Amino acid sequence: RMLTAVEPGNAGPDLKVVDLLSDAEGRIETEFADYPALRATLHATLGQTYWRLGLLEPAHRHQSAAVGLLASLDAEAPPGDLPAAISELGSITHSQGDLDEAAALHARAIGLWDASGSHEDPRRMRAFVNAAALHAARGDAQDAERLYQDALAGLGSDDDQSRILRAQALVSLGALYRPMERFEEARAAYAGALPILRELRGPEHPDTLACLGNSAEVLVSLGEHEQAEAQMRDLIEIRRRVFGERHERVAIAINNLADFLRAQNRADDAITLFEEAISIFSEVLGPRHSRVAMASHNLGVTLTRSGRPAEALPYLQESLDIFSGAVPPTHWILAQMRLSLSEAYLGLARVDLALPLVREAHAGLLEQFGPEHSRTRKATELLGVAEAGLAGEAHRSP
Repeated sequence: RMLTAVEPGNAGPDLKVVDLLSDAEGRIETEFADYPALRATLHATLGQTYWRLGLLEPAHRHQSAAVGLLASLDAEAPPGDLPAAISELGSITHSQGDLDEAAALHARAIGLWDASGSHEDPRRMRAFVNAAALHAARGDAQDAERLYQDALAGLGSDDDQSRILRAQALVSLGALYRPMERFEEARAAYAGALPILRELRGPEHPDTLACLGNSAEVLVSLGEHEQAEAQMRDLIEIRRRVFGERHERVAIAINNLADFLRAQNRADDAITLFEEAISIFSEVLGPRHSRVAMASHNLGVTLTRSGRPAEALPYLQESLDIFSGAVPPTHWILAQMRLSLSEAYLGLARVDLALPLVREAHAGLLEQFGPEHSRTRKATELLGVAEAGLAGEAHRSP
């Protein structure tokens, strides 16, 4: 009914996708009240669409409704629909930052898949990919890599659904390799994913753009800076055109460019961009979201290394506080944030506050990455500075 005026030359309303979704969701329970299986499919479709638009509250509401309806249908539901819906609900919950609930949902979904014996259903491999993403978010890199590799090994079919899932697993595997400094493996993963995404999703699809952004970050790490910056700036403009000015995915691209500029010693430009990213993340996701914390951390590091450690402290402390409630205490990101906070305290000559933080950060990074990783080496360097500063203070004491 809402699309009766789409033919060229006919007058009609200027509709957005969200307008269509809002109209549809208001009619599901009334017009299809006697068709629970159809209602479940419609709720799941709306849930996934809202999720990909970055609208998490309606996404969770509709996906939960789909799970409830499919559970009530029991054996009458199509095989595999319930575990698939539960796994997708887990991914939405993961995006909302509730990792414990997401873990429980993924475990339930995989348990149902294993019990059903439907091992050929490609949605089972999607459940593995979803669970792997959660393990990666919790800092369980080995388990995440194993699940991604299991999914890739099980995706031998050439149908479009399997190829898209393969591309998504490769993108996620590349993102897992980046903090481990396995950059060539990350480049190969993105190179395997991009042709599939361009062919089947299109050059401006969010998945294709995300892969391009990740590829640019790897180019930075491999020293190909000019090409990386050009890709990052193009990506921001494409995302602004596709999503609008104030969208999470635009802010992600801005944050990544700012981090690149910081590493290139272009601090003033980086600070402006970090502030823009924080503003968008806070508006769209709320002030306590992990993306706000990450951008705040990046801004704090930039301020510290620009000779402004006092201004950096609130951002660094806030980022540590947010992540402390969002990830397990052994996650490497907490060690990194303690290290950054200790660097700011050292810039203020507060060795007494810096030393316990840098010791804890060094121990965590050493355990997670080993002594030769760049993060561990930075922690070792700062530990030496802090201990030398403490020794100097003791020498000066009467």
